[in-house]
Amino acid sequence: MSFFKGRETSQVSIDMVTNELVIIDDARYYRLIQIFITAFGILPFIWLVLKDYKFSFGTSFFISFFIGAFTSLILYVIYFFLFKSTVAARIPVGDLKELLVFNLLFTGDYRLSIELQNGKYRNLIVNENQSVDSFITLFKAAGILVNRRSKYHIYPFNY
Repeated sequence: MSFFKGRETSQVSIDMVTNELVIIDDARYYRLIQIFITAFGILPFIWLVLKDYKFSFGTSFFISFFIGAFTSLILYVIYFFLFKSTVAARIPVGDLKELLVFNLLFTGDYRLSIELQNGKYRNLIVNENQSVDSFITLFKAAGILVNRRSKYHIYPFNY
């Protein structure tokens, strides 16, 4: 038995009273797990540096390069999670720029992401490809631009 929740498709609606997009999903929960796992990914490298291992020159160079590259990647991912994406449950319709629809290269699955006016992105959870059309219909009815991108597979570098 797992304590992780199952991924359920996001429920999206537009509240006409407050003129906001309402998203019901567990994105905040998933984001905390992602940040936790990513942050702990750097600990083995910190331990290697603090332990002051003695290697030959060739081995030392490659291990140092690997540590630096992996640490840089982890720091970029944490930067992306904190400053380039959001998990807001209510977003004013005026702050929405467009809906991005990605067709993944290897699996053919769809990923949906909302681009905001401030440059951040809000990812929507989609489990079935049939529900993608309902999202697209909702956003087109609200007057929000829908941008289809196909054959993207390096996520999140495809924005």
